[in-house]
Amino acid sequence: MTKQLAIIFLLLVAALAVGFLIYKITLPHPEIIQVKDEGVTYGDAYVDSVDLVYLESFPVQIQAKVAGNLADPCTEIAEVNEIRQDKNIYIKIKTSRPNDATCAQVLTPFEKVVPLAVKGLKAGTYQVDINGAKKSFTLTQDNFLSEEDLDTSNSAPTGRELLQIID
Repeated sequence: MTKQLAIIFLLLVAALAVGFLIYKITLPHPEIIQVKDEGVTYGDAYVDSVDLVYLESFPVQIQAKVAGNLADPCTEIAEVNEIRQDKNIYIKIKTSRPNDATCAQVLTPFEKVVPLAVKGLKAGTYQVDINGAKKSFTLTQDNFLSEEDLDTSNSAPTGRELLQIID
């Protein structure tokens, strides 16, 4: 009888030890790129969907409504950067996480509204790429009031009669 109790006790201790190890193991965070710097890990947010919303104005203004996931509850959005090349608008949503943070290893949903720099764009179809999720829109006419508003570097916002969302 005591031999059986000893075996049961050892099995319980082993199960607790395994459970503790699983709890303490921190899996790598699912950000696309990780850079560690002074106690913080930086990466990219997972983006699941992008919806383009236009504001009724002229010049037209466009916002990207972004939905996705962060690696865990300790990860937060650090910065949003926009770069435009020709008819492509690239947005990077960067994340940060303290290296010493202890968090449950669960994806944490987020939503973010990102205004796009579309004022001054010429008529045409533009591709928006936010961390790999893509959406297109078409400006049916130039998106500026005067030649002074023209953005020769290729960025701008717009209104309903000027904009066509392409799914």
